[in-house]
Amino acid sequence: MPLGKLSNVPELPPHFLPRVEELQGLKNIVLCETNQRVVDTGRTRRVGVHGMGGIGKTVLAIALARDEDVQRAFPDGIVWVRLGKEEPNLLVRQAQVARALTGEQIEFKERDDGRAFLSELLTDKTCLLILDDVWKLEHTEAFSALGQRCQVVITTRDTGLINNLDAVEHRLDVLSKQQARQLLAQWSRQAVEKLPDEALEVARECGYLPLALAMVGAMAQGDSAAWGALLEALRNASLEEIETELPDYPYPNLLRAIKVSVDALKPEERQCYFDFAVFPEDTPIPVEVLQTLWKPKKLSSLKIKTIIKTLVERSLAQQDESGRLTLHDLQLDYVRKQCHDLTKLHSQLLEVYKRTTKEDLWHTLADDGYIHARLTWHMEKADERDQIHNLLREETKSGRNGWHEACESQGKTANFVTDVTHAWRLASNIFEDHPSQAIALQCRYVLIVTTLNSLTANL
Repeated sequence: MPLGKLSNVPELPPHFLPRVEELQGLKNIVLCETNQRVVDTGRTRRVGVHGMGGIGKTVLAIALARDEDVQRAFPDGIVWVRLGKEEPNLLVRQAQVARALTGEQIEFKERDDGRAFLSELLTDKTCLLILDDVWKLEHTEAFSALGQRCQVVITTRDTGLINNLDAVEHRLDVLSKQQARQLLAQWSRQAVEKLPDEALEVARECGYLPLALAMVGAMAQGDSAAWGALLEALRNASLEEIETELPDYPYPNLLRAIKVSVDALKPEERQCYFDFAVFPEDTPIPVEVLQTLWKPKKLSSLKIKTIIKTLVERSLAQQDESGRLTLHDLQLDYVRKQCHDLTKLHSQLLEVYKRTTKEDLWHTLADDGYIHARLTWHMEKADERDQIHNLLREETKSGRNGWHEACESQGKTANFVTDVTHAWRLASNIFEDHPSQAIALQCRYVLIVTTLNSLTANL
């Protein structure tokens, strides 16, 4: 039996700690070997991996996807889709699945179009779809019309969501004491048997959470005498201060670990880390984007590489095989609370990008793998909504819509549709205060969308 192709599945993290029993339990459910609730009911089967933040749900799902038994069970492929807490672009996510399975660049104008296409495409296929970090039930509906031989695995912190989906639940718990010691040993590059008693106390202070253990363990790399100082730092981390910044936060042990790890950075490294607050959740950031963001700091290329290396080695950021960086959403929560003026930070990012354009026209922006898809998002976060409307008015020298042409040249017309929809919503929001302007903008966006739909129909 051939192995199913992996599409968009992340790499296993450095110092990966196999959780054999947890993986086997999840495999048993997914492969229908032991769970009697999963039967052929004439609809797509669903499995929900549930657990608190930082506990390793995503890593377990990656290990599942990369297991050869699972790949053999789904010969038509395993596709990974990251959703996240912030509103995901579901049209883009649907197109991502379609492209993974067909190898063709496919775009959808409506969510129902995407559902219908995927339903027809997957009617006779045996594939596994993994929806990672699901927060809202309606986000899963974009992928609810898959074939009967397909299966969906979701990871979520919300057990109610799993119940609403009538999915089989696999609950993930914290690490055992022995597993926690192993993970600390791996990240600190020390032998398990040589870890002092303070290391186990450090694990307890970290709540046996993998993410917290990775960050703290990384701070003791090659230094067997560091555990006492780390234990003291964790115990002295002011929870009152942290809880003031993040009230009712359910993961105090993890917050302690984040605070201690961030405080151990050099001032310049710490400020660069806080700058990640400007980026959306669950979005890999290319190094080129960070170079643009940090340009006003006048950092050398070598210095930027060193800072990135430090953040990755300290488990404060994750880096994929393409070199792009992401923060765990709990880390992102923390850095955003350290940013005194997030609106200003968005404006500064836009200003740096604007300097790279020709004649101050946004559609002349070079493609760095990020900014075209997120430009209007940053404009709204910078409280510069007029710039969004101006962007959609820009014309090329030939009189065409500049932003549409820029998106089309990259094969990402869906980004343009999303931006028009975004602008349409913003125009609706100003109706009460500026009715004439709102109506004019709405009419314009109706015409754009109608034209796009007409072109699609003709094609």
